[in-house]
Amino acid sequence: MAAQLFHALSRDVKLPDGCLSPQACIGTSLYPEHGLTAAELLSHADTAMYYAKHSRKTMVQMFEPGMDERRLRRQKLAVSLQAAIEQDQLELHYQPIFRLNSGDIESVEALLRWNSAEHGFISPLEVIAVAEQHGLAHRLNEWVLSQACRQMHRWHQAGCGWLKVNVNISPNIFMEGELALTVSAVLRDTGLDASTLVLEITEDTSMWDTAGSLDTLQELRELGIEIALDDFGTGYSSFSHLRQLPINKLKIDKSFVADLSTDPRAESLVKTIISLADNLNMTVTAEGIELVEQHVLLQQLGCGLGQGYLMARPMPAEAMSELLLQDKRYGSRSA
Repeated sequence: MAAQLFHALSRDVKLPDGCLSPQACIGTSLYPEHGLTAAELLSHADTAMYYAKHSRKTMVQMFEPGMDERRLRRQKLAVSLQAAIEQDQLELHYQPIFRLNSGDIESVEALLRWNSAEHGFISPLEVIAVAEQHGLAHRLNEWVLSQACRQMHRWHQAGCGWLKVNVNISPNIFMEGELALTVSAVLRDTGLDASTLVLEITEDTSMWDTAGSLDTLQELRELGIEIALDDFGTGYSSFSHLRQLPINKLKIDKSFVADLSTDPRAESLVKTIISLADNLNMTVTAEGIELVEQHVLLQQLGCGLGQGYLMARPMPAEAMSELLLQDKRYGSRSA
């Protein structure tokens, strides 16, 4: 029954000016295993539905024992996260992105970290899931964007005016249609040049509403911001869709990079992505470089940029400042 409902709700809806492709998330619970009353069964089905909404593996989820405890944890985390945002108790770490042919630092990616006094270290994926589930995604994105831009402005004032910062954007704030206004306000408040900001979105985010995505991305590009398509190769972008989007950069998902030196098919796919990006005037960044062999192969295939533990791990702003100072001091950066 759940499968039938899912397929019925997922049919394309034709409109006068386009087509919508709705998606359904379904949670189920069974009597008497999961409850003896209608209220219990509905509550457990609702819990399972939230898990389906935040899972990339399944759109239909059966209730399982322990989900209530995890949902209660998420609710407690949401309260703590709201306070952490208001009181600046979150932190950003930065991972440099290098030019593979020279070893110069081209940009840094801002990565969220939360070490809660009450809950301990919370993984970034769980932080984002909690924020999206409890209506905090917009505030969290705005905080990350603001802090990253302020730090970048400080680095520019310190003599690193060539440096760019990459910030990941949550699907929720992207779909609200106010992203350009938010970004514009943050740039104005922080004094950062728009050309040094790179916003990363995932393939699946841009596919939700092609027309709306295009409008939002065009607004951002008009501000002078660069757009990177993150985790490329794991989503559902068509070539025509990719051609329409005003994107500057593609980021090859780390799963392809991990198999690069051992799987000829992975090498062929990476080579194809690099060639595709080159034909579309896009720069390619390879994520998750951990082995020298991967680094060498990516250079040989013509990949421009790369990041990964082989070159540098994410680090606090203070450590990143030291690395940038060395890069500047010893003249490793190209003009």
